[in-house]
Amino acid sequence: MKYITALVALVLLTAAAPKPALVIHLSDFSFKPASATVSVGDTVEFINDDSYPHTVTAAGGAFDSGNLDEHASWSYTFKKAGTYALTCSYHPNMKGMLTVR
Repeated sequence: MKYITALVALVLLTAAAPKPALVIHLSDFSFKPASATVSVGDTVEFINDDSYPHTVTAAGGAFDSGNLDEHASWSYTFKKAGTYALTCSYHPNMKGMLTVR
């Protein structure tokens, strides 16, 4: 019975987490892909592949991941259409663009 309860809990946790519509990697001090388009309601996952910390920060303050250490990830679900210029607050030369339709 204990194993069935654990299995049910795992299934519920997995089902509750939205599957990302897009994964953007922070790699070699850049966003990969550097630009992309998603739909309102989509979740985008950002994964830091570098051995240096990064942030995913939207110009204008729409969102900010905070510190993402090596191998850390962060997801954001977009509720508003728009164009979001992305940068890393530690490395301002890292730039990306995300369009939400």
